Amino acid sequence: MKTFIHHIETLLPDYSYQQDYARDRMIGWLPGKRSRRLIHGIYDHSGIDTRHSVLPDFGPCAAPVLFCEDADGRIIEPTTHERNRHYAECSRKMIVEVGRRTLENTEGFSASDITHIITVSCTGFYNPGPDLDLVQGLGLPASTERYNLGFMGCYAAFPALRMADQFCQARPDSVVLVVCLELCTLHLQFREEADSLLANALFSDGAAAMLVSSRSPSKTRPVLAIESFSSALVPEGASDMAWEIGNHGFDLRLSTYVPKIIEAHIGSIIKDILHTPPATIGTWAIHPGGRSILDKIEDALGLDPEQLVDSRAVLRDCGNMSSVTILFVLARILGRTGIRKPQSVCAMAFGPGLTIETALLELQPAAIATPDYDAIIIGAGPVGLLLANQLGQQGRRVLLAERRTQPANGSMAIGITPPSLQILQTMELDHQFIAQGIPITTAHVYENGQALGQVDFTQIPTEHRYILSLPQTKTLEILRSNLEQYPSVHQIHGVELDEFETNEDMVHAVLREVRSDARSTYSALYFVGCDGHHSQVRTQAHIQFPGHNYPTQFYMADFTDHTPLGSAAHLYFGSHGSVESFPLCDGFRRWIVQMPLDSQSENTPIARTVIQQVMQRTGFDLSQSAPGFESTFRPCRHLASTYSHGRVLLCGDAAHVMSPIGGQGMNIGFADATHLAQAMKAAFANPDAADLLFSEYTQIRRQAFNIAANRAARNMWLGTRTGRPYSTLRRWFIRKILFGALLRERIAPHFAMLTPPNPKLIKAVPCSPISPTAQRSTS
Repeated sequence: MKTFIHHIETLLPDYSYQQDYARDRMIGWLPGKRSRRLIHGIYDHSGIDTRHSVLPDFGPCAAPVLFCEDADGRIIEPTTHERNRHYAECSRKMIVEVGRRTLENTEGFSASDITHIITVSCTGFYNPGPDLDLVQGLGLPASTERYNLGFMGCYAAFPALRMADQFCQARPDSVVLVVCLELCTLHLQFREEADSLLANALFSDGAAAMLVSSRSPSKTRPVLAIESFSSALVPEGASDMAWEIGNHGFDLRLSTYVPKIIEAHIGSIIKDILHTPPATIGTWAIHPGGRSILDKIEDALGLDPEQLVDSRAVLRDCGNMSSVTILFVLARILGRTGIRKPQSVCAMAFGPGLTIETALLELQPAAIATPDYDAIIIGAGPVGLLLANQLGQQGRRVLLAERRTQPANGSMAIGITPPSLQILQTMELDHQFIAQGIPITTAHVYENGQALGQVDFTQIPTEHRYILSLPQTKTLEILRSNLEQYPSVHQIHGVELDEFETNEDMVHAVLREVRSDARSTYSALYFVGCDGHHSQVRTQAHIQFPGHNYPTQFYMADFTDHTPLGSAAHLYFGSHGSVESFPLCDGFRRWIVQMPLDSQSENTPIARTVIQQVMQRTGFDLSQSAPGFESTFRPCRHLASTYSHGRVLLCGDAAHVMSPIGGQGMNIGFADATHLAQAMKAAFANPDAADLLFSEYTQIRRQAFNIAANRAARNMWLGTRTGRPYSTLRRWFIRKILFGALLRERIAPHFAMLTPPNPKLIKAVPCSPISPTAQRSTS
């Protein structure tokens, strides 16, 4: 009879800090020359980027609650009693939360099923303890057996798992909840010994729980079957890793010789345990006690770097959380997607003694099943929301995932063109947008203060004869609210893409909760990246994204509008640079000022620079106006080599980035989403035609981008040339050519995006499962 780890849940505390900041903070506390040198060497080579703590003491602008400073800036070391009091206060909430999530996320189990609790910690004590907190906090039966493993160190999860296995073997109906919680940062030390500095650089806080039983596992997700356990001692390392309780916290002896000791003995120990070459083990879960330990094990066992990728990722993102850490590694392995056959797993951790604990496990894949969704969309910006609405309109099952938990404060994109309004009209959303926006019917153009003419949109051949000015925040509100009418669309926030894998049938994506680091796996027929310029979907799909930056930058700020400019756009060009001004709703007006590349100054607020430049170049005084959103940006141009890669699709800024001058970016993204929604509709109806449909989508949308981006580049080149000769030439060109008899009637449709790439390219959708264009592209 086998025992299974059905699920592992992980939890990180509220406060996080970067390793380089922690290094500088420690140097401030221990400013000696020797300490500074040691701290730099230890922290900079730790392999850690981020660590987490229950204390706010270590972050920027921290208001310390435990590690306070005296009047001279020296640390007042808290006593062991004070540290342990914080342990009791902080652990109660975390241990119940991680236990609750474990029950909620383990299919087929409930609180009434739990027969045993095993709690693990070496960073604090209190009684009645965390075992009772779990019984009361989770509503477990009063008859639940409770056990605590304390002060064992980093390997303690293994004795706990072994105990759980023994309970299940002795009584097959046992269901064991194992919870590890470590609050290592409470025991920060302020001595200059290398041991203390090394511990300060490595350890952090976290909690994890696993549910163990011999019940037949669910087929909907992978599980870990327990095969065997082994323990080994390296007595000569006993003095190199040890815990002691001191007057000012728990003192850890952690010699720099530990990695060398492990390296010297690990080969023979593994040989005795495995009875098979390490290369035959499919997956390794090594406790990342430190970067050097992982390096030495990799070399000693001849492992491929990919075999330790999970251990190194946990070290990088979380640091060493003592007994909790190995469960974070195993949780990543359980969250793997695309596993089609069982894989052997060797898990290992080290602790005082020097003790080496190992477990042989088998990763058993989930049964192939119907995907959870028709599509998973990463990124709930305007384009991702529009696509989700269009797929929801088709009745498709959609998961829309967004990293932010709160809407962004500002708005980069504000202009919505007539073709985009036509797209929104098909969804009966155009009236909501128009009601909240400001129609811009004219755009006035100036050169060095002299009026050159105006672009009049009132005569363009379309129903919507204006550019609608609407802050992106309001666009998001409308689209997000409209999604509520589609029960097949599910939105989740506060998550980011961890990894994904594709196969012939579907895509499996692992999403990570930003706050808790907990991971969940979802499957879908298609996986769409709408996650912007720095798209993780595009990066992990290994899609190239060549491009370049333009040699100029812009300062942008919104101010309450006390000018007489009304609802028109005003474009001011001149020898010193351009200024663009657009009306916004709620009584604001946007100002965009061209600035030299070397003008960035951390000491000068953006709004103040905009006020100065607007006054100098246009004569308008904004100093009495209240500033709102402000930003700087440098235009760039990037284009993905393809918009589709198997079941992975790109849309919007994840596929392309162009200069925002001219306001085409979001509108091209809306057209992408509309084309993609129709291509997906056809692919759902005829899966065999999917490759051709998405090839056509790539071909047409890349062509649309190039037309729009070239247009934006020309407009920006014309508007950003500085100096008197360029100013004179631009005045002549705008007055005589753009506003001349030949182009006067064409310029408004051009800027309203009614000329190519619209309507053929922007609104193009496949009208049949395999269109002639797609057939030609593959011939």
